[in-house]
Formats: sequence, C-alpha cells, structure tokens
Amino acid sequence: EKVDMQPLGDRKFKAAYTWRFTEDYDKQLNMFVHFIHENGEKEREGIAFQDDHPLVTRPMKAGETIVDERTISVPKGFDSNILWRVGVFDKQTLSRQNVRLFTGSTNTIHPIGILSVDGNQTVSMKEGSAVGSDFSRMDNGWGEEHQLNRTDAFIKNTYEVTSWVARLAANSPMTNHWFLNDTRNAEFTAFGVVHIFTNNSDEPIVHHDNGAFDDVVVLGKYDFFVNSPTFMAIHAKTIGDRTEAAPFLFTFRSLDGKPLAESKKIRVFHGFGSSKIKFFGKDIDVRSEAIIER
Repeated sequence: EKVDMQPLGDRKFKAAYTWRFTEDYDKQLNMFVHFIHENGEKEREGIAFQDDHPLVTRPMKAGETIVDERTISVPKGFDSNILWRVGVFDKQTLSRQNVRLFTGSTNTIHPIGILSVDGNQTVSMKEGSAVGSDFSRMDNGWGEEHQLNRTDAFIKNTYEVTSWVARLAANSPMTNHWFLNDTRNAEFTAFGVVHIFTNNSDEPIVHHDNGAFDDVVVLGKYDFFVNSPTFMAIHAKTIGDRTEAAPFLFTFRSLDGKPLAESKKIRVFHGFGSSKIKFFGKDIDVRSEAIIER
C-alpha cells in the first residue's frame, strides 16, 4: 500500500511498510530489504547492507492489512546514491513473490528511493533509482518534473530512446556488428548510419567520440551510446574527465532534418541523473527537455 520513511538522526531512519493482502495467504513470508551502492559487493548485485526479516508468520485473510515498522542504520562510508529496494519471498521455498506496489508496478523487486546522509548525519530520501539499468528512474529529470509514477517513467524513458532508434533503423538491414570484448557481452551494431554501442559486462568499454562530445565516452555495465547524424542517445556516467555518481540519460534529436552538427533546432530530452552535459563544445543544463536553437 505505501512506504513511509522518517529520519531519526545519527544515520538512522524508521521505515514503515503497509501491506494489504488481496487474497487469502497461508504461507510464511520473509521480506528482503537491500541497499545498493556502487561500492557494494559486486558479486551480490552491489548490496552494501540489508535488513531482511520475517514479515508474515500466520495465515492472512484477503483484505487484511499489516504495518511493518523497522529502524535501520546506514553504515559509515555510504553517504549518497544508495538505492533502497524491497521484495518478499516464501520462507520455505525461498522463491521471490510478485507484489503490486503502491506505484502501480507488479514485480518481485521494487525500488523505493535513493537515500543520502548529510553532514549532520541525517538520512533523506528522494524517489528514483541510483544504479544499474533501471529505466524507471526519474531523479532530477523529466519524470520527476512531471510527477510520474515509476511505471510511467519507464515507459517515457524507453519511448524517448527506442522509438527514434526504430524509426531510423527500420528500413536498414544490419550493416555491421562486432564484439567489443573477449566475453562477447559488449557490442557494436550498425544499421546503416545508426551506430549503437552497448555494454552488458562488468568491465568498462571506452569509446572515442569524434562528434558531439569530442571526447572519451566510458560505458559501464548496462550503459549504451546511440549515434546517428540526426539522433543521439546516451546512458553513461563518464564523458571525458567528468564522472557522475550514477548514470544519466540524454537524447538529442534534430528538428529540421539536418545533421546534429549543422542543425539550427535540436530537441534535448533528459530522463534522469545529472542534468549537465557538454554538447558540441557548449555546456548545457536541461532538467527535463528543451529546444536548442543555434
């Protein structure tokens, strides 16, 4: 139903999870509560710390509601971009259960928000997701400004990238392809003039862009870079000597049909993450979307 978060000071906060059962349930459920950070354990999906605990120990009837309150401490060394995510699993089989969250999404894992700890050791939270390839993120971007839920944010972010790639590549066969690493989980694919770089590996992939960014683009795990004359999209943390704490998402689209390098009118979409980027030598700051006229 909902999740409430109350800062308590001294790097602690109270979490109150309200659960409503839509049908009878007679199994024991445990709740997993994971806090993900870029410095967390790589072999455990980046988990930095957790608060797993029993949730249901008796049969529940349809319509019943329970409030599960927990006091959680954030360990020192994790001060920003901490992804808080939750789910439930059957105590006997250990299988994760599908849950419909208050955001409207149904899944076995749900991101709640991004935690940070300020200089006064007070924990705060904002909606979104700080790590990985979570396209339901909206922090500092279009979705946050338009107050979307995470399902709608996922649809919006996905549409802004894949719909334009599909338009540009639909009438061209694959004209080139190669792997960018020995493990074959980072790839370059070309559909005519549409060039796509993707990285699904744990090792960063370095691409030297001679176009709009005119610098080194570093693609971490799940990052991508789409480059074509009239459309570009990037999901990454690092361009040149600038590295952000979490990936950002931008797209750039020519509105007058000319190549981006020559276009007099360009639409910029910013999905999440840092709103600042250098584009053809000019620093721009776009919170959600903007039209650049040159």
